[in-house]
Amino acid sequence: GGVDHDDLLQLEDFDDSALLRCLKLRYERCEIYTWVGNVLISVNPYRDVGAFSEAVAMRYHAEAAAASADAIGGCAAMPAPAAPPHIFAAVAGALAAPGGSHALLISGESGAGKTEAARAALAFLARRCGAAERVRDRLVRSNPV
Repeated sequence: GGVDHDDLLQLEDFDDSALLRCLKLRYERCEIYTWVGNVLISVNPYRDVGAFSEAVAMRYHAEAAAASADAIGGCAAMPAPAAPPHIFAAVAGALAAPGGSHALLISGESGAGKTEAARAALAFLARRCGAAERVRDRLVRSNPV
């Protein structure tokens, strides 16, 4: 119930008004990411809210590594709750999904933060895959298209 969820599909009323109200509430708390099922919505805060900090990256990296270890080891423990919405969770989820090829589509209007999101996603991907620091730096400095 209610109007505030990490995943908009959990809203009781799934209409424009309820969706926008939920996004606004989350934005006001600097929670700029929200799931809609397995799709991630991002609202550009137009300021640094620490979403791409080293501490945040390390947290998602550790959660992704633990999830991978559980999946490989066949751990019988209860599964960890779904990761809070974040670009790093989307990247980690794609890496953990079955199949060989995955894509991350980042779209939005001019000034929506696509380049920053793409750079953060590439940095997280490089860290998650164990890329050497030199390779990671070159990848992050690249100009994503």
